[in-house]
Amino acid sequence: EHLAIVGKEPLLNQKSLNLLSSIVQRSSSGSKTVSIITNGVGLSHLPVDVANQLAYIDISFDGGPETYENYRSGSFQKVIKGLNYLQDRVPIKINALHNLNNANIDFVDDMMKVGDYARFDIIMFSPYLQTENDGINKVSKVPLTHIFKTLSTSRLFRESGKAILLLDIFH
Repeated sequence: EHLAIVGKEPLLNQKSLNLLSSIVQRSSSGSKTVSIITNGVGLSHLPVDVANQLAYIDISFDGGPETYENYRSGSFQKVIKGLNYLQDRVPIKINALHNLNNANIDFVDDMMKVGDYARFDIIMFSPYLQTENDGINKVSKVPLTHIFKTLSTSRLFRESGKAILLLDIFH
């Protein structure tokens, strides 16, 4: 019933955007809803007609206004600018996604501050799971007890009303 496009970057370049458009159109005509997870850098290039067909967009931040650029090596302001550009044109649900790991677990309050820069439906936190890949994993997982303690001591997380911790059987 739902197709979530995850992995790599669906808004990387025109070829990716064309493929995304094709997938979204075919899925929508087949009564499926579609969402994407993106780093958000290419949001201003997402065609309005494609965005209108998406159920929602999750943006992987893994940091906030103070820590994003160091963690992601990208421009926080560029992501926010593209996000605001899109939200001004399309009434779409957009969620912030933070993957919690040993490199960013101490910055939950900063990650919560993404809500000060754009309209998010949900600010999600998910524990990092190491994956098998050909690259090098630069971060490692954090014990759930440490995640629970960190989130429970963050006033911004507790009082937000929009912040959630995602857990599944693998966690």
